[in-house]
Amino acid sequence: MSITAGDLYASARARTGLNFADGRLDDNNIVGVNTAINAGLTDLVAAHDWDWLYDENIIGVVANVEPYRTPTNFMRALWLANDNNEELSLRQRRDAIRFSSGTGTPRYFSILNGQIYLSPTPSQAAVYRIGYYVQFERIDALTVAALDDIDLDIPDMFVSLATLYIAKNIAMMFKDYDAYRLLTEEIRAEMKRVADNTRRSLGPVAPQTRHDGY
Repeated sequence: MSITAGDLYASARARTGLNFADGRLDDNNIVGVNTAINAGLTDLVAAHDWDWLYDENIIGVVANVEPYRTPTNFMRALWLANDNNEELSLRQRRDAIRFSSGTGTPRYFSILNGQIYLSPTPSQAAVYRIGYYVQFERIDALTVAALDDIDLDIPDMFVSLATLYIAKNIAMMFKDYDAYRLLTEEIRAEMKRVADNTRRSLGPVAPQTRHDGY
């Protein structure tokens, strides 16, 4: 369920089939190393709404306070519910702001620049719950060796896909379009494999019987 950034990076380098003898992706270009890994992980999380990236958290709502910080590593909200388990409607900030001048029970929420805005502004304290997708914390290693100290929570079934996305970004950095094209094709095939395995893991569909007996 966990792999180090170092192992992921080493696998990605090997997957490209490119020659790195000149050290272009070693310690003397650690910025390029970090960029390739971060870009690859960003591509991975953006490719699909992966269940393993879903999380839930609580928001301590305070009376007469409108904005609240998003949870750590927040990427995108799925839902927000009040303490009565009533879901608020997600609106664009420019649409919800016209309800924020008054106070009461919030009916809408909007997200902008790392802040969650409730509209209208809450008139009393409460505990809200939010369901959302997370993103990986940005990697900013000082050396390639330091990548071995960074653990990434990626299920085993998705490690190969993460490796391919990082390898694709390495190929693009080196402007090797043949390698980039081949890796893109491999990603498509791997996405299909993951999708097939996910469907099988859901188990067989139970037989359905019509009301008339057929």
